[in-house]
Amino acid sequence: MEQLQNREEHKIIQMIEVQNNNLTLPTLVIGQRFPFSVNVINTGDKKVHFSELKPGCGSCTDASLESYEIEAGQMTLMNLLFTPNSKGQYSKIVKMTYGDSPTSVANTYVFTFNAVVK
Repeated sequence: MEQLQNREEHKIIQMIEVQNNNLTLPTLVIGQRFPFSVNVINTGDKKVHFSELKPGCGSCTDASLESYEIEAGQMTLMNLLFTPNSKGQYSKIVKMTYGDSPTSVANTYVFTFNAVVK
């Protein structure tokens, strides 16, 4: 009788983490430009390529990455600029689409920040 061996397949884990996700900004006023940055960390074991960085609202939120590729275990900065155009409570998102190559199947991470505008 042949003995079967269980083999654990090595799976490539591709994961990013954004420090300060669900960040709350200080109270702002209409039209006040508020630049801020957060660290984006590749916690996986393979290089990550970002194919898209899309703010939920293109009129009040701008976002860019210092690098659109992050080696495993490394980080880059995501620079954001929030310029509110009305009063109220805001919950804003930036959708980050990434994979292990520029043309690979995409994963999505959603970064959220909150603000009160007076």
